[in-house]
Amino acid sequence: MRTDLKKRIAVAALLVTGIILIYAGIFLWSMAFFENRDLSFAQSLQVVVESLTTSGYGGFAPWESDFLNYFVLIMNLTGVVLVFVAFPVFFSSFFTECT
Repeated sequence: MRTDLKKRIAVAALLVTGIILIYAGIFLWSMAFFENRDLSFAQSLQVVVESLTTSGYGGFAPWESDFLNYFVLIMNLTGVVLVFVAFPVFFSSFFTECT
């Protein structure tokens, strides 16, 4: 494996991990602030991962606040964008080598 690809994988892993942790923190805070519901950080991580993978089981839905509804929508869209960004970043070099 080339070092360029290893570097891309490392950067992508750090970026996705950072997004997940930041979104989990925002979700944890907003559930307490807007919905008056206390969750654990693990529960917040679960919701974020479900949203980013667009599986969204809805264990904590429905939300009463517009902020949380929009935030969950943003998390879903982020997951879709990450897939569309990841595909060309990781596989474009393989396709160019084939031609």
